[in-house]
Amino acid sequence: MIFLPTVRHSGTWFIQRLFQQGGFKVVNLDHALFGAEHIPSDGKAILHTHIDVNLPVIKALHAKHPKHNHALAITFYEQFNENLIDTFAHTFPTLIPMRDPLLSVITRHARHPEQAPHTYLVDSWRDIPIAADPYFIPVDLGPKPEKLWGALEHCGVKPWPGMNEYAKAWKPKNMVPGAPGARAAYARRDAAFFEEHFPAEWAALRAADGVKELFQQQGYEDLLWW
Repeated sequence: MIFLPTVRHSGTWFIQRLFQQGGFKVVNLDHALFGAEHIPSDGKAILHTHIDVNLPVIKALHAKHPKHNHALAITFYEQFNENLIDTFAHTFPTLIPMRDPLLSVITRHARHPEQAPHTYLVDSWRDIPIAADPYFIPVDLGPKPEKLWGALEHCGVKPWPGMNEYAKAWKPKNMVPGAPGARAAYARRDAAFFEEHFPAEWAALRAADGVKELFQQQGYEDLLWW
């Protein structure tokens, strides 16, 4: 089994589709824990969860105890979530796709502008299980087939027919239209636009030194919010 904890809008579907092509079943962690879906007997599965407090596991647990103080419950389940992810990351080979958090913010805003601010997308990168030595796959640095081959090696999995074509094509999955102003501002590297229109997210990114270091270590250079 392979563990796939991801920050939302950072390449989840790209990695899932890759392993589905190789015969792996994608199983959501909350479905596995609460019995809605099962891991195949041969263990050939990608166990996926998002790294944030919106994790369905947290919602499901809170639903079982609706009389609990909401703030205390979220604090407890947030810690539970971090411990859960850390445990799975130390138990199974772990892959984490990467994408400029500012791009993830734009995608989230295009899909759910009513949920702004989207600062949890920055916070999620602080909760990455670094100590478990996950394998990172930057998806927005251009085609890097060697990263996908490295992911298979990291997980002890042999390549399958069509793998090479998928890696060379390097096409995004589950694309979301919308937020044209933000996309255009990103393309022209307009920092002032984001400081004005996404002040909370921009401030969170500017203050996220540890997140900057993580992205630098994986080959990112001169991102707009640095």
